[in-house]
Amino acid sequence: MRYILVFDIGTTAVKACLFNRQLKLFGFSSEEYQLLTPAAGIVELDPETYWKAVKTQTELVCKKNGISPGDIEAITATTQGETIIPVDEKGKALRNAIVWLDNRASEQAKRISGRFPPEIFYSRTGIPDCNGYCPVAKLLWIKEKEPEIYKKTFKFLLLEDYILSRFCGDFVTEKALLCTTGYFDIINDEYWKEMLDFTGIEVGKLPRPMECGAVLDSPVSS
Repeated sequence: MRYILVFDIGTTAVKACLFNRQLKLFGFSSEEYQLLTPAAGIVELDPETYWKAVKTQTELVCKKNGISPGDIEAITATTQGETIIPVDEKGKALRNAIVWLDNRASEQAKRISGRFPPEIFYSRTGIPDCNGYCPVAKLLWIKEKEPEIYKKTFKFLLLEDYILSRFCGDFVTEKALLCTTGYFDIINDEYWKEMLDFTGIEVGKLPRPMECGAVLDSPVSS
């Protein structure tokens, strides 16, 4: 029998589910982790924590249900949406993940809102306004407060993008995830040029957008 492995990588836990081809749940395993909150408004996590949990739960869900990893024919994931991870050309994280709950970029968000008020921001992104939780504000915060990290960053990945890069070695993202970043134009179905020009964020530092459900190459070990 062949199986589909599905991950739900949430704010405080990873869940792994095995389904058969008829989409019947065959097995389940989960693991919790503790967020890092060193100060008010700061919420981070070592990206390796996510990846180690994914690997551990893959092993456990297979072992508990008596199947070989070779019986898994497809892997997919759903994740928390706005967590940011800057990586180098080899996909190595350059700092802790800035978790979606992190509100450190409120000052940057106010400046962005001054240029793109809610009516404009909503019309281009589909989200009400820019606030400190918004990824575009967080990227601007990194650019201003951690310029060396910004300079070294090859790609700014969302959590799902990061997990896909660990499996496949590619830097891609999907549009259903991008729509809550504040830097994706849902009208023109592309990165929002005016926003990137205003913030000074190079489009080359963002992953290649793909359609939800697109198939990537077979996983690699890392």
